Amino acid sequence: MKKSITAVILTGGVGKRFWPLVADKNLFPFLGKKLIERNILDNMPAEITRIVVITNPYNTAAFKSLQYPKPYQIVVQENPGGMADALLTAESELKDCSLLIYLSSHIVERNLYSDIIAAAKRTECFGVIPGSKVSYYMPLGYLKTDGNRIREIIEKPGAGNEPSDMVDITGHYISESNALIDELKKTPSDQDDAYEKALSRLMVKREFILYSYKGYSVPLKYPWHILDIMDAFLSDITAASYGRNIIIKQHVTVEGPVEISDGVKIMENSKIVGPCYIGPGTIIGNNSLIRASHIGANCVIGFGTEITRSYIGDNCWFHANFIGDSIIESDVAMGAGSVCANFRLDEQTVKSSQVSQRVDTMRNKLGSIIANGVRIGVNCTIMPGTKIGTSTFISAGCIVSQDIAENSFCKSQQELVIRKNKSKLQSDRNTWRGKIK
Repeated sequence: MKKSITAVILTGGVGKRFWPLVADKNLFPFLGKKLIERNILDNMPAEITRIVVITNPYNTAAFKSLQYPKPYQIVVQENPGGMADALLTAESELKDCSLLIYLSSHIVERNLYSDIIAAAKRTECFGVIPGSKVSYYMPLGYLKTDGNRIREIIEKPGAGNEPSDMVDITGHYISESNALIDELKKTPSDQDDAYEKALSRLMVKREFILYSYKGYSVPLKYPWHILDIMDAFLSDITAASYGRNIIIKQHVTVEGPVEISDGVKIMENSKIVGPCYIGPGTIIGNNSLIRASHIGANCVIGFGTEITRSYIGDNCWFHANFIGDSIIESDVAMGAGSVCANFRLDEQTVKSSQVSQRVDTMRNKLGSIIANGVRIGVNCTIMPGTKIGTSTFISAGCIVSQDIAENSFCKSQQELVIRKNKSKLQSDRNTWRGKIK
C-alpha cells in the first residue's frame, strides 16, 4: 500500500423510500449527533489523508456546515444517478490515490474501516470488499465468492436468485482509483448497477478479497430501519451516565445503561429501563415508563406515558400516551389517551406501502412513523405500521389505519344520537362496594 487513501463519502442519493420522514437520512440525529458524524466522521481511520463528500443540491449546505477530521472537498452530484455516476462526478478529486468508499447511511461497528485497511495492507490485493451474512432477502448487492476471493457482485438479484447469503456492505477499499474510474467509464448500464458491474469486470483481472464481517450491519433504506440503527447506537451505552444540572425527584427508578443529558428533569414515580438515551432539557413527568428508547432534546413526556422501543426526536410533547416500536421525528404533540398500536391481532409481521408496493417490514411489532410538525388530538388510535406526513393534524377520537399525506387535516365522521333513557338502575353502588377487597 503506497498511495495515499482518500475517503469517499456518498450522500447524494434521494431517499424516496424514507417517506414520511423529512430529515436527510445521512443527517438524522441520534444521541445528540447527526448520523454521518456518529457513524463515520467520529471514527475516521488514521490512514485516511483527505475526504471527498459527494452530495446532492438539496443537502450540500448542511454538509458544508459540518466539522471534518481531515482536509475535505464537497462535490455536488446534480442528479441522483447512482454510485457510478457519483464517483465519475468526483473524478477530478479522485486521481492517483487509493479509495475507501463509504455509504454514509449504512451503519456498522466503528472498527470495521480500520480493519479493512489493515486487511488491504496485509494482502496487498487490488480490492477489499466487506461482506455480511443475511438470513432473508434484502434489496442489496450479493457476493459470488470462490473461497476468500470475490468473483462478482450481483445487485438486487431478487428473492431466490441470490448467489450466496453474503451481501456487500459499506467500506469498499480500492487500491488504484484510476483503474476504477477507467472501468466505470467503460461500463454502461440501464439499471442502477453500473458500479457493481464495473467492479465485477475488474474482478476478472484483479484480485478482490472478501472481508467477512460479523458485527451489526444496518442499511438505512426504509424509515423503520431507524429503530435498528437506534438499537445499534444504544448498545454502545454500557453504563448509566448523568449530565449536569439534572433534577431527579423521589421514587424514580433508573435501571441498566441509561445516558441522561444535561438539564433533564425526572418527576416522581417514573421508571427508565436501559438501554436509553434522554436528550438535554427533556422533562419526564410523574408515573412515566420509558424502555429501550431514544428521547430527543427538550421533550415533555407527560404524566402516565409509556414509551417502549421507540425513537422520539426533539421537542415532542406527550400526555398519558402509549407509544410502542414507533418513530416520531420532531415537534410532534399527542393529546391525552392517544396511542400508537404496535401489534397485529393475528400476530403476523407488519406490512407497509412503499412506492406503489407493499413491503414486509419483517417486524412483528411496529407502531407509527410520524414526521415533523404533526398534531394528534385526544383519544386517537394510530394502527400498526401507519405513516403520517409532515404538518398533518388529526382531530380527537380518530382511528387511523392508513397512511396520511403531508399537510392533511383528518377527522372522523360520527353521529351523536340522543334519545329518552328508558333504562332503570337495578341496584345502587353500595352493592359493588362490598365486592371490593
